[in-house]
Amino acid sequence: MLMMTVAGDTHGYLSNKNVYNDGKPGVVFTPGTWTCVELSFDPAATTIDVWVDGREVPDMHPTDIQQDQYDDLHFGFEKYAGPVSDIWYDDVAVGTSRITCN
Repeated sequence: MLMMTVAGDTHGYLSNKNVYNDGKPGVVFTPGTWTCVELSFDPAATTIDVWVDGREVPDMHPTDIQQDQYDDLHFGFEKYAGPVSDIWYDDVAVGTSRITCN
């Protein structure tokens, strides 16, 4: 399940907002395969966009985020249960426009 939080834990978004009804996790990463995850954050327009391997994740496209001054960017992996896992990050990039994964 792909998840993001905005403004601490004030707003949380899942890759399938209906997961508690249909049991489907939304975005699923294939083990042993590199996956491209992109995020576009525009506080002035109060929007966030998320793409996985070039495809937008509609349930992770809020259009009413709190408009605040943000001076930190954090990313990571959080695991609550299941078998031991490794996750690798490569080529982390930050820019003022979409970089894409090509």
